[in-house]
Amino acid sequence: MFDGIIFSAPNQGGGVFSCRNDAIICLDDRPTCGLSLAPGKLARAVQAEDAVVLTTAEGGQEYRGPWADIHDVLLTEQGFYLVSTETSEVLRWDVAKKL
Repeated sequence: MFDGIIFSAPNQGGGVFSCRNDAIICLDDRPTCGLSLAPGKLARAVQAEDAVVLTTAEGGQEYRGPWADIHDVLLTEQGFYLVSTETSEVLRWDVAKKL
């Protein structure tokens, strides 16, 4: 039922995992608390580092901003939204303008 699914897990022992042929495979061990996929790009919220990693075909970029204890991330055309639980906010981050 869950074959082919990719999921994230926060905190110590977390990371990005995949289920394949009834086995769980660790793809990466950075504590991740959210993934968002859009055409040509992937955003990943790395909880312990309070960073959002944006990956495209051209490479990757990490963003750090006025947020703390990231809960989740959502990609947009210009950047991303993220939930900052420590500040009780949903923030918009424009990767070009850094708003």
